[in-house]
Amino acid sequence: MNRRQFIKKSGLGALSISLSASIVAQTASAKAEQKTIEWSILRKEWKSLGLFDLIPQLDQGQQWANQSLIKYGTVEPPNHGSGGRTMRSACMPAEACAHYYAMTGDAVTLTALKSAVETFREYRHKARARRVPYHGLDKPLKIEYDSKPEDKPTIEYEMISCHVGRNMRGMRAAAHILQDEKLLREVAEELNWWIDNPVGFNREKHFFVARIFLNEDEEDEKTIRLGKRYIMNMGGSLACAMWLVGNDLGDQRLKDYAEDQILNGIAPYQLPNGYFPYNTDHKYELADDISLDSNYYHALTLQVLSPLLAYDFWRNQPKYVEMIRRGTKYIREKLTMETGEVKHPGRIDVIRWKKKGHFPQTPISMGIAADSSLIHTRLYKYLSDKDAFTQAAKNLRWMHWNAPACVPFLTTDSALGMHHQISEWGFSHSFRQVVLTAWEGMHLKQKGARDVEAVFIR
Repeated sequence: MNRRQFIKKSGLGALSISLSASIVAQTASAKAEQKTIEWSILRKEWKSLGLFDLIPQLDQGQQWANQSLIKYGTVEPPNHGSGGRTMRSACMPAEACAHYYAMTGDAVTLTALKSAVETFREYRHKARARRVPYHGLDKPLKIEYDSKPEDKPTIEYEMISCHVGRNMRGMRAAAHILQDEKLLREVAEELNWWIDNPVGFNREKHFFVARIFLNEDEEDEKTIRLGKRYIMNMGGSLACAMWLVGNDLGDQRLKDYAEDQILNGIAPYQLPNGYFPYNTDHKYELADDISLDSNYYHALTLQVLSPLLAYDFWRNQPKYVEMIRRGTKYIREKLTMETGEVKHPGRIDVIRWKKKGHFPQTPISMGIAADSSLIHTRLYKYLSDKDAFTQAAKNLRWMHWNAPACVPFLTTDSALGMHHQISEWGFSHSFRQVVLTAWEGMHLKQKGARDVEAVFIR
């Protein structure tokens, strides 16, 4: 299928406000094996270990996000202020909502989850790769650091592989909680869109492209174009979502593309020390076997691939297991202080500037710690790695004492120039990982008058 055919069949050349669904993607999903779906995110009774446990600590942040989702259909303020409202302002928080509801049975969280699903369904066609009017808000929210507020609220469904992957993981989690097969097939349609897109997958590199741009001019031969970049965390995010949804529905094509991307696209680029370069062309620099940049994205690559540890297929893939083990060892031995703080933010400017120390409470540092706690909890749970338990416990304990925002574990900004403000950034990128860590079974309990220790609940 060439570009013009894809545009016509998927409705992407239409100038109307609502775009039709991808016919090819529907066909692919229709051919998927008809199987009984095993709903894997189920309501469980999780007993809190006290006020210091993760569940009561997380409630304040979860309820803040719930109220926003219920009122606006998105978590507001969105990432980077009013100019950054995208589908991930609804879809990524849905993953936290789904798992928090599964642990607590909180009715408000369930209502918020349904609101996020409504936003996804309303805008997934018409906002694909373009900014369209958003009706969830009466007027834009005023953001201090946003110098160019919108005249009217808008929303965009970004065709960026990392966001599509995480968005669809959020909607998959919602489908499992709601046991909504139609929603799960809608998620599969979005993922199949990337496979059917003639520029979506590079067969020689075994890699999904990082971003696809669209033009509204149907006559333009360059209607579909791409940023020719192949990025580890982005490709891994999309592939993980494809495999999970493919496994749910019996869609072997989704699984095949995901396996090819992970085993033949990502794994070969991992360095012997375990580090993942940012992309296939990344010019990295090592000092004492530590990368001077992109350590945040190294952790993110592992985090987006780690859900697969729950499946026998992946635990029996030596290349995958060794990749995860090497990558997590790099975090433990190269990036983590004894306190549990991850000492190397995304781009280590303090080293480049030949200064001592590091930024102690940036969202990137907190983000790596949150990612690390989740990755290592899964490694301990599914591969019985004792070093992983120690690492997750360190990370959680540090976050417990050093959450740099008024809502625990909900950091949003840093010494990187933004004002202090709670937003979708913190909820989606740090808070959600801690919710998932609790869901996997790692919790905190009171050790002393003001102290905590980590425990694993099977």
